Amino acid sequence: MNRPTSSMTLRQFYDSYVSPICRKAKQIDPKTIALDLAALKHWEALTDDPPLSDIDEYVTAAFVGELSQQPGRRGQLMSPNTVIKHLVHLQYILDRAGPWQRKLGNTARLLSEPPAFPKPKARTVARPALLSLDDMAAWMRAAADAQSPRMPSVDPGRWWKALISVAYNSALRIDCLMRLEWDMLDEETGWLEVPAEIYKGHEHGGTFYLNQAARAALEPLRAWGYKRIFPWRSYPDSSSWLQEQRRRLWMKAGIDLPGCGFHTLRRTVLTWIAGQNDLVARIVAGHAAGNDMLQGHYVNKEKVVPPMLERVPQPVVSDQMGLFEAA
Repeated sequence: MNRPTSSMTLRQFYDSYVSPICRKAKQIDPKTIALDLAALKHWEALTDDPPLSDIDEYVTAAFVGELSQQPGRRGQLMSPNTVIKHLVHLQYILDRAGPWQRKLGNTARLLSEPPAFPKPKARTVARPALLSLDDMAAWMRAAADAQSPRMPSVDPGRWWKALISVAYNSALRIDCLMRLEWDMLDEETGWLEVPAEIYKGHEHGGTFYLNQAARAALEPLRAWGYKRIFPWRSYPDSSSWLQEQRRRLWMKAGIDLPGCGFHTLRRTVLTWIAGQNDLVARIVAGHAAGNDMLQGHYVNKEKVVPPMLERVPQPVVSDQMGLFEAA
């Protein structure tokens, strides 16, 4: 491993310092590393990757201008939110070439003051898309024809119905759901102990409640004998194939929500809960209590979360397979 110097390019610095010390040694999610590499690919293409010592505010500003003009989806320019996503990763890398700061952790101390990337204004969605109960029921019915996951003893139809039900009723993100293991679940109480390493950001985990509808959908899956609740070959490397299978089922179910995916289930249930009780919605969302004294120190979530989640409206699915039915 070459020790970093200020004559290295940003990509060379990443390979020699950030990747081994700030990412791999800390067992950072491979998806985060993939986003690092995607951002660096744009940087190399648009700047010719100058030495760290030559990167200043003019270079970073010019890069942001060029990146904003790159093609995005559906023939349009790259969205401001996508630009910001790349800039966050590049700023993380560049900051590690600067002086030590408590909030940064490991730094190589090569630059006295790394320049900042000017960020465009984020684009907000006025009305986030939601799934209706009919949409979810149609998705579950379409799951009867699912072909993946193709693994010994796994029934794809039951697998998908359980995933949809648990994702909706728990509000957990798909990446966390796909890493859940049976020993994290207390089937008697319905509480999941989610460790930080599989939760977003890897900074905190927490306890999350599975209501009776979700547990009923999971019941057949334990007999398959896998460590993970939702076995899927080579996940997370195969996450794109999971998304492709979801898109195929949506097409079959007649669900047309461009730009949406599994996260829509999380938005849907949290929207319903927020309409009943905003505090409970924040607890179920799993946002760290932080400075929220009420949530973090006074409210016993074991008392307020289960009654609310047991009231979540359920899709009604009735088919010949008899895989799942809830009213």
